[in-house]
Amino acid sequence: MMNLKSYFLAAADTVKRGDVSMKREDIERYAAASLDMPAELARGVPRIVITGNQSVLVENHGGIRGFSPKQMKIGCVYGEIVVEGEGLRLGLLKKEELEAEGEIRGVFFDKGEKR
Repeated sequence: MMNLKSYFLAAADTVKRGDVSMKREDIERYAAASLDMPAELARGVPRIVITGNQSVLVENHGGIRGFSPKQMKIGCVYGEIVVEGEGLRLGLLKKEELEAEGEIRGVFFDKGEKR
């Protein structure tokens, strides 16, 4: 998959050279549509899917910042996504997505440091 930041920068340069006026949001929306993905993911916004109280899937994450069987901290553009529960374990870890499994008790944002 093409690095999205590079894609946006290249699109912005093309727009500037072609004397076409487009807002950044328009470029992001166009790029997301071209790549067949939600515009939020193209902007780096995390997508969080909670399945019952058994798993939390986070797409567009910024890595694991802390981990214990009771709490997992995941970096994102807002700071950190904190997953709390019992018996937490990492079910999946890829560059674009990760999944916390176990007995999920809560998920919230901590607006501390950004990635």
